[in-house]
Amino acid sequence: GADMVVPYSHPVDVLAARLRTMVSTVPSGAGGRVPDGEQVLHFISEGLLERLERLETVMGLAEGLGNSVTVAELFRRIAVSVLVGLGFERVWGGCRQRDDSRFHVQIAMGSGISRKSIELRHRESPAALAVSSGRQVHSAALNVPPGILEWSGTLDYLDTPVMAGGEALGLIRADRGVTGRPISQWSAEGVKMLADLAGGSLLGLLSQEQVAMCREESAELLDSLGSAVLTINRDGIIVDARGNTGTLLGREPHQLTGEMFNSAVTSGVWTRRTS
Repeated sequence: GADMVVPYSHPVDVLAARLRTMVSTVPSGAGGRVPDGEQVLHFISEGLLERLERLETVMGLAEGLGNSVTVAELFRRIAVSVLVGLGFERVWGGCRQRDDSRFHVQIAMGSGISRKSIELRHRESPAALAVSSGRQVHSAALNVPPGILEWSGTLDYLDTPVMAGGEALGLIRADRGVTGRPISQWSAEGVKMLADLAGGSLLGLLSQEQVAMCREESAELLDSLGSAVLTINRDGIIVDARGNTGTLLGREPHQLTGEMFNSAVTSGVWTRRTS
């Protein structure tokens, strides 16, 4: 059995088309003879072995993505892999919440790179097309006005969506805008595979940060209202305390955690009556 299943970046029909191309480009035998089946199989196997080695390279670059504890750290790891391992010269990474009309920057590395958010207002822009299709978009392949394509002094870059929960919640923009060297097919595939591997981690981290933000907002609201919330498990033990417990129960939130609910409330009410 397989130790691991890794999503491949290309549909089966694309892979089949490439195999047909490889067969058609097999060198002819001596005297211009058509190569036999063994020669064709050898040529194809060499090509597949090369792609496997490239896949292993990307897997090595992706190690540690799942260990990221914040969204910013996840994008920093991706950016380093794109620059160091895949030969790009500049990289921008950002994320958004569902239905947001822009990607907010998390990382921007490289000479002269912009740290501005990437807007989705132009439907024909590379970022908007990447979001709507869920596929990687090469800006140089689009027939749209330069005013829409231009970014940080270049018109040639890749926009790769990070798909999470069926939506593009992240975006990786990478280019070779310093030297102007063309983007290779292998480098583009590597970014796509990194984005595929990062999707699950991004969804989890965004959810965690959203929960933490909601808890902070709830705590601020409770403090302003002079109220408190106690979270109790099935054994009647307080596992979390928020709000103005000092005024209501005579003890600060951290002092209530781990206490039995009945005793904490009873002693708190008694303290308030006798104070």
